[in-house]
Amino acid sequence: MHCNLSLEDVSLCKTKNTKSNQLAFGVMLSFFKLHTQFPLDKELTISSQLILQVAKNLGIDPIFIVTFDWSGRNAKKYRQDIRQYLGYRLENAEDIALTINYLVDNLIPRHLSDSVLLEQTRLYFAKNKIEIVSTKQLEHYILLANQKFEQQFLGKIFNNLNQEDLLLIDRILSKDSDEDHGVIELSELKQDIAGAKIKNVQDAIDKINLLGQIKLSDSIVDSVDRKLLFKYYERVMAFAPSNILDFTPTIKYATMAIFWLVRLELLLDSLTDTMIKLVKKMRSSAEKPVDRYILQEVKRVDGKFDILEKLAVLNAKNPKGIIEEKIYPLVSQDKLEAVIEDLQHRGSKWYQDQVQEKMHTTYAYGNRGSLLSILRTLQMSEDQIDYKPILNAINFINEYWNRYESCIC
Repeated sequence: MHCNLSLEDVSLCKTKNTKSNQLAFGVMLSFFKLHTQFPLDKELTISSQLILQVAKNLGIDPIFIVTFDWSGRNAKKYRQDIRQYLGYRLENAEDIALTINYLVDNLIPRHLSDSVLLEQTRLYFAKNKIEIVSTKQLEHYILLANQKFEQQFLGKIFNNLNQEDLLLIDRILSKDSDEDHGVIELSELKQDIAGAKIKNVQDAIDKINLLGQIKLSDSIVDSVDRKLLFKYYERVMAFAPSNILDFTPTIKYATMAIFWLVRLELLLDSLTDTMIKLVKKMRSSAEKPVDRYILQEVKRVDGKFDILEKLAVLNAKNPKGIIEEKIYPLVSQDKLEAVIEDLQHRGSKWYQDQVQEKMHTTYAYGNRGSLLSILRTLQMSEDQIDYKPILNAINFINEYWNRYESCIC
């Protein structure tokens, strides 16, 4: 890493009274230009390359650097001179507060890594013409900023919750075996859908309905990176209810509300995946009897596939031949008519139609309630016009199912 001195820099260095002081001043100036701070502790050392480069710029033997007192009065004065020369200053109490607020407002909500936060804080100092402090001090400011952000963020969420939300969270955390079955245990809420089976659908829907009772403002949720929400979500996933009950009220309720939000999203994703798998299973199950039927039907017109093979060979070898002379001697007209009747009976989409009919039977007499429950639970929207008819059909089903249930009630 190099930093050549300008002519103005060299002239300023030459104002110092000895070659040792001139070289030391030049090294300190170059170092500050590179790091926006001075080599005051063990974490910042002056490289021999930098000393050689500055010595070359000044035309001074680098050996003179050995005699300079880095902790003496001249070193302190040179630091002041360099700050003034480059337009920098030392931090003050107001700068510390502004730095913390900058982190809280701009960086902490994005859930950046510690190394990125540290580098961005250094950059903030440099842009504001403030001499960068030690890494230890910067890490302390970041720690204070994290604490302030969490206090504000969780406080906003807590204030967003109503009394019913707080009561529901308490019931979940304090649930015991003697309580009514209207509340699901936290350990059950943490569990994923156990496979693409109809019997698991209703349990998932019950969880989703419970989790949907607590709603957070979009302005709060959208103000932070999703990875930050997952940090609090994973905290609840790792702790038992007794551990969470030890949190302060604000942290307890706000953290649980974040868990509610993320868990709801994940379960909705899982329920969607389950529905897709169930439909695929229905199709796979419907294909099996159709395939068996096809194998049985192969024998209905004897030698059907042999006949088709002969026709293909004859047409390939005799494209201009007369049917009566070339085909009928090998395949009789009656046989051909039987094959035609058989194929026409099935139609061009016979296989798909048969599978679809079997799927509809399975749906009507077995899976209808569960699949409709999933459709009612999932909130679907689509900007692509090609999918609008599908959404309209789903809305139509839900609307008339609601009317049907109202009539029953």
